[in-house]
Amino acid sequence: MESTLPVNTLAEGDKGEITSFEGGFFFRKKLEEMGFHIGTTITIVARQWMSGPVIVRFENIEVAIGFNMAKRIRVKRV
Repeated sequence: MESTLPVNTLAEGDKGEITSFEGGFFFRKKLEEMGFHIGTTITIVARQWMSGPVIVRFENIEVAIGFNMAKRIRVKRV
């Protein structure tokens, strides 16, 4: 089994494939409505200092997500 890590630990330019969401039904639903799905490959575009938002790109879309949301999305490096 490959190890996974939270999105907020990736550096700018890193890529990861979403493996799971750590949260309840409404958290997962919100992410899916934003376009995040298990198996989607994301690229970190920018990370803000300290606990700022993380900007990710997938399927020609860029989305800013909060630090706390980013740490609950698990990915494996691609």
